[in-house]
Amino acid sequence: MTWVNNPPCSNCGSTDTEYQGIRGPESLEEREGQAGRVEMYSCRACSHKATTFPRYNSVRKLLQERKGRCGEYANLFGLYCRSVGFETRYVSDWTDHVWIEVLVGDEWIMADSCEGTINKPAMYESGWGKKLNYIVGTSYDAVVDVTSRYTRKFQEIDFQDRRRKITSSEYAGESAIQEANKRIRQRFNKAREDELNHRLKQEISILQKYKALSEWTELEEHDRGRISGSLEWKVSRKEDGKSKVEETSPPIVRALQVEQFHPVGLVEISVFPKDQEGIIVSGANCDIGMPGCISMVVLDDFHLGCILLCRSFTSWEDLSEVVTKIPSNKIIVLKGRTKTDETTKGIEKKMSLLGGFKLPKKLSN
Repeated sequence: MTWVNNPPCSNCGSTDTEYQGIRGPESLEEREGQAGRVEMYSCRACSHKATTFPRYNSVRKLLQERKGRCGEYANLFGLYCRSVGFETRYVSDWTDHVWIEVLVGDEWIMADSCEGTINKPAMYESGWGKKLNYIVGTSYDAVVDVTSRYTRKFQEIDFQDRRRKITSSEYAGESAIQEANKRIRQRFNKAREDELNHRLKQEISILQKYKALSEWTELEEHDRGRISGSLEWKVSRKEDGKSKVEETSPPIVRALQVEQFHPVGLVEISVFPKDQEGIIVSGANCDIGMPGCISMVVLDDFHLGCILLCRSFTSWEDLSEVVTKIPSNKIIVLKGRTKTDETTKGIEKKMSLLGGFKLPKKLSN
């Protein structure tokens, strides 16, 4: 999967395209691909105004396209989980993000595939800094208000004020979900209905306990902003976690910087020292852009340009644990900045150099 900030111009190929609005699906391809909406873009380079980005929901179409944002990532990852026997549900954050939850044993576990993160529900509020209101999980079996799993501010006045902009009261919201579940249950036999009602009752009991909690534990805390998406886009949505970083003291920087890397064919990889430019793969900015962190992008060696992983780390120690597990035939692009002058005991990994790649002469402090 490749993350799409904005699609390249369909006329000249420039990535300098500007969002112009949305329309409904019109073409046969858009309808068959179950596009919920089609984004429209104009090109600043050639003034072409007909570039589109259909937001497909058909997993068959997504397996062909292999590009999108959180919705496309969630749909495909849910498909993969179900194909190996897990129950999943689609989770919609009404402040504009989606992911899935996977049923593991008797517990629903958060899984955000575009962030590569599992079972870290504090990530959105504690890490990204999102001002949440409603988060709803939807599956073939049920609809559940799972908001309290992802917040420790449920009882605060500001949080409740945000929810009241959507429903007139907690009772009104609960009643709407109960009515939806009542309609869903009509498709099941009595034994299955009883099983689902028992499962739902247990989950609601757990969610009610979360509502009484007022802070994340040290183990639950998440210390980074959003990874997916361009830095400019994340900053505009206030999901980059920058406000949390600014509260810390200025970092002592140890940075690894590489000018440019052209492997083969049409794939171009560039690494820039400035946070707002970052790591760019064929026009897509893959750098998470957080100060005081190390960015890593892993590319497939066979399908050059296919981005396998984008992650950030607060220390070289954390980075080493991941790097040593990556197969040696993958392409790893790093841009490093750490908050302290700590060093790991060493990262040993044999990697072949591709044509066009130049090792930096030294680490700059």
